[in-house]
Amino acid sequence: MFKFAASHELVKSNPFSTISKVRIESKTRFLSKIEIAKLFDSLKEEKQIYQDVVQILIYTGQRKGNVYSMEWKELDLGVLSITVLIINV
Repeated sequence: MFKFAASHELVKSNPFSTISKVRIESKTRFLSKIEIAKLFDSLKEEKQIYQDVVQILIYTGQRKGNVYSMEWKELDLGVLSITVLIINV
């Protein structure tokens, strides 16, 4: 915001121009088989739809937005497969 204001001469200078961004390293962590079993066990009291969504998330590694937007035509329950559509590559 200050950068914009300074470029339009609304302020004399950007007081934050000498401050660098703090970089936080993200750390990828995977659930262990025991943690997955505990998660599935804890879902037994929940509605089936929640159990199904969590299982799809865990087993496919898809992002939640992809799973939430899935359509029935993408599932083949006969061979237990999911078609992942790639759009705008």
